Amino acid sequence: MFRKFTIKTLSVIFLSLFILSALSVLIGKHKGSRSFKSELTKIDTARVSSLIIYPPAGAEKVQLNKENGQWQVLSGGKSYSSDKEQVNEMLNILSGLKANRVAARDKSKWAEYRVTDSLATRVQLMAGGKTMSDVYLGRFSYQQIPGANPYMGQPGKMTTYVRLAGDKEVFATEGMLSMSFNRKADDFRNKKVLQLTREKAIRFSFTTPEGSYRLEKTNGPWTMDGLLTDSTQTANFLNNLSWLSSSGFADKEKAMSDVAQHTLLIEEEGLQPVTVKAYPADTTLLYVIESSINKGNYFSGKESELFNKVFPGKDYFRKKN
Repeated sequence: MFRKFTIKTLSVIFLSLFILSALSVLIGKHKGSRSFKSELTKIDTARVSSLIIYPPAGAEKVQLNKENGQWQVLSGGKSYSSDKEQVNEMLNILSGLKANRVAARDKSKWAEYRVTDSLATRVQLMAGGKTMSDVYLGRFSYQQIPGANPYMGQPGKMTTYVRLAGDKEVFATEGMLSMSFNRKADDFRNKKVLQLTREKAIRFSFTTPEGSYRLEKTNGPWTMDGLLTDSTQTANFLNNLSWLSSSGFADKEKAMSDVAQHTLLIEEEGLQPVTVKAYPADTTLLYVIESSINKGNYFSGKESELFNKVFPGKDYFRKKN
């Protein structure tokens, strides 16, 4: 009887200890997950309709909205087409932001890590009127890894400290995040003027105050109004137009006329024709440039000699003796 009682008692004790041990592990894991969230954000980027950036105190808010599937950036009360690659980069950063460790657990350290309202770059992702993500991007630090050689493609460790709105904790994340967000509205605009595929280009038709002329590819060499062009100059022209962009934005209202003074029609095999127009302006801009591949954005003809690259003139192409 005593032996049976002992075995029964031991079984109960063992079972109780097992249950307590299991509960302890589960509670520990639960507490750990509450104190350290390795995955800070998890967002379906397809649902994002607005991206709002609040730079550190004193700088102007930047807002990007998705309109009919296209991203637009607001600037000066107007809406302009945005650089979709930059927008996608920002969305990718915030869609699955991960923490390496907890840097601080209370508000007393916010200023040190620059995640306060006035020191941080705050970024909100919205779906309609609902906030999907609200993140404060703070201080950036760089640490050289012992033995690493940056000249051999071995960079150091880059860390950005972040805080989620409504939370006290500050987390260390990998990368230099604020550089992607802390910019002016114009930095997010579509800077593309032309994107030419040299192998497909067949014809350039120029209209100028002095008259019209045509640059054409005929059975190999380029000709201008039937005469061979200078091959070096023509190659330079094509290279300039292969990937032409500008950050020298201009207001259409700065143009002195609604009628373009110079027009270029570009024809490429198998592609839609592209038109570039130059409207006369003052000496600050020379011309206001408009491209059909980037409607709504206008550019200074003087900035980086944009006008001269697109409209070099007939003498530029003439074959030198």
